[in-house]
Amino acid sequence: MTRFLLVLSICLIPVDASACGGFFCDNLLVPVDQTAERILFRVNADETITTFVEISYTGEPEQFAWVIPTPVPLDVADIEVRGAELFDELEVATRPRFRFVSASGASAERSSGCGGFDGREAPDPFWEEDVEVLATLDIGPFSLEVIEATDAENFNIWLAVNGYATTATADGALGHYIDGGMAFLGVKLNPSAVEGPLDTLVFSYPAREPMIPIILTAIAAVDDMEVLTYVLADEPYTPSNYGVLDFDFDLVERDGNSTTYEALLPGAVDDAGGHAFAVELAQPVANLSEVGETAAEVLATGRYLTRMRTYLSADEMTVDPMFSATPGAADVSNLHDVPDREMRSGWGEGTLAYLIPALVLLGFLVRRRRASTG
Repeated sequence: MTRFLLVLSICLIPVDASACGGFFCDNLLVPVDQTAERILFRVNADETITTFVEISYTGEPEQFAWVIPTPVPLDVADIEVRGAELFDELEVATRPRFRFVSASGASAERSSGCGGFDGREAPDPFWEEDVEVLATLDIGPFSLEVIEATDAENFNIWLAVNGYATTATADGALGHYIDGGMAFLGVKLNPSAVEGPLDTLVFSYPAREPMIPIILTAIAAVDDMEVLTYVLADEPYTPSNYGVLDFDFDLVERDGNSTTYEALLPGAVDDAGGHAFAVELAQPVANLSEVGETAAEVLATGRYLTRMRTYLSADEMTVDPMFSATPGAADVSNLHDVPDREMRSGWGEGTLAYLIPALVLLGFLVRRRRASTG
């Protein structure tokens, strides 16, 4: 099980300049708030998985640092970057779309729209025994360290000493992955990094199935944190230890220029017990349209794309989501025909207001005609 683990404790949307970005930062007074994750796993034929991670930030580059557990120490030759636009292009091509259909068949389509370190003193020199930096790499806007650790408390102190300001409560989460025999990728930003979306960080490692260990993320997660996951492979994928949400799309209504889908989905996940993904798309790559250039280049390396989404609060991040191949599973379209309540209610309140008096008048005329002919 542990050989498949991967957690992405990364801030994926812009934050204020004074705030921490990601799981670790050097501002000890401001809590970390991780609000979303967007991840693409590509399952490769050689029993490796390539992970694409979105990172975005505002503020000074020196404020931001991340630690990503990996099943084995990464080979720096297996790390690369892609364009920052990748996930926005995937969103355009795969997001749920709703066609509101009236009784007459008319339709209109719309899209969905860290506490401080506690100051413990480190045994000297603890890092020489319990933490080892195996390799370093500067690539794109990132400065990376491949790290192995054998003791969670000492590793946590090492992180603080080496610019990954952290919290004492991280010991347990770090220990979970150390005990599983995992390594870590330390991610910092180069001083030249610009604010906003950064190049997508890409790395490969040996594994047969993707997994998102969410336990470390719980330290920094906000309530109902969105987790959007893509799996690019030769066949459909579904969660193997989370449920598949049976969402009632007929509940979706118009909401200005958007829909109520985004507001309804977190509650539906909660109603399903909190451990469920909505499979929002499962299609051959060839069926996708509106695919941008960067996304098209990545999608060309696989035959089938699955898009899955859930919402998790920190107290629900107790099980690491795992995804497995589901041969023969039916395709899932991201286009949904749903009843147009606005058009239906408009007919009832408008047309009926005229129709009922007309029927009354018609009945009166019929009675008069019968009376005159009788």
